Amino acid sequence: MQLKPLAGKVFLGPVPESELATQLESGIHLPLSQIEAQRWMVGIVVALGTGIPDVFPEGLLAPGRRVCVRWLQGQTTVTFDGQDLRVVWHDDILAVLDESPT
Repeated sequence: MQLKPLAGKVFLGPVPESELATQLESGIHLPLSQIEAQRWMVGIVVALGTGIPDVFPEGLLAPGRRVCVRWLQGQTTVTFDGQDLRVVWHDDILAVLDESPT
């Protein structure tokens, strides 16, 4: 089964704890004392909604990219193929943290 969000939604997977650092490659500083918060603030794009190409320039937001998101209590999480994913609106994406998908 394939995962395809609708409209302007983006599904994000967690960044492995071992990859979190005090300074991301982009230069943004995130304190290690907030490791759980980091897991919610930074995510890896897993799937994009059908409305995303209309909002972002082509290729800017793609599966595998790390993004910084605005996290609000109570946002939706889902489990798909054993992986916990967050569902955010494209408006909640604050920055792309790397230049190309991994």
